[in-house]
Amino acid sequence: MSAYPPPAQPPPGGVPGRPDAEPQPKIPGPAAVKMTIGFLVALVVAVALPHLGGTGSRTPPVGILVSVGALIAAVTMCALWFALRQDIGLPQRTVLYAAGYLTLVVVVKFVLAPIGVYQVDRKVPIQTPIPLNTTFGLVLAAGLVLLLYLLVYWLIYRPYKRRFVAADPAKRRRLVAAGMAFPAIVAALLVAGTGGAFILWPLLVVGNGASYLQILFGSSVAFLIVLCLVAASALAIMAFRSAADRAQVVGDASVLVAFFWLGLFFLVLFHVLWVVYLLVLFSLWPLKVIVPK
Repeated sequence: MSAYPPPAQPPPGGVPGRPDAEPQPKIPGPAAVKMTIGFLVALVVAVALPHLGGTGSRTPPVGILVSVGALIAAVTMCALWFALRQDIGLPQRTVLYAAGYLTLVVVVKFVLAPIGVYQVDRKVPIQTPIPLNTTFGLVLAAGLVLLLYLLVYWLIYRPYKRRFVAADPAKRRRLVAAGMAFPAIVAALLVAGTGGAFILWPLLVVGNGASYLQILFGSSVAFLIVLCLVAASALAIMAFRSAADRAQVVGDASVLVAFFWLGLFFLVLFHVLWVVYLLVLFSLWPLKVIVPK
């Protein structure tokens, strides 16, 4: 008989993942399906429901804006709940935090923002570098707003991601080099494909986005918008803390990464849906737009 005990056998399900292992930034397929269905229903709501408000007034009825925001929040948060609970396996507390901050985003984008724009429009004509009531002008404004959302979202996520960064310095250097090389390659391809014209796009995005933000924060709902965004950031911090704790308990960093990517796609899809929604509103209740000369 050997003096040493036999080596421990791995569990039937295999060796559990290490928290410091490099995760795969993917959303589970069933979660993506639920998210897609939720946003398709929300798209129908955003396009169809405003038509029930009539066009007898200069501005959309507040009841229509609140109803659209409530229904969009309801269908998308149902999709979020099933995705986080069933497909990613996060606890109920994490889901509630995530649903809370995303619901506040819906309130800002689909209720308070249209109210603010139309409040300013009643006083003075709207003026932006590219008219805000056109698809191109609205997409440019949405681009800057989305970048600001994503910046805050990344800053919230970054401290929790650092818990699971690979400990190997050489591997970390490779990841940093890859992260720097990819944008450089993309920029080179854009220069070659557009003759450098794409350099003007950021200026247009900043110009229209800054004008839109100036309009929004010049309205009477500016304080409510700031309050909702601060509360949303606080809930997002609590959601990421809870998700990181869960990932630490199960020893699987992909739980946190999947949570990050799911929230990221929700923010992007909310902005796409917001552009469609505002175009519908502007077609039913036109803005008084001044075209710059």
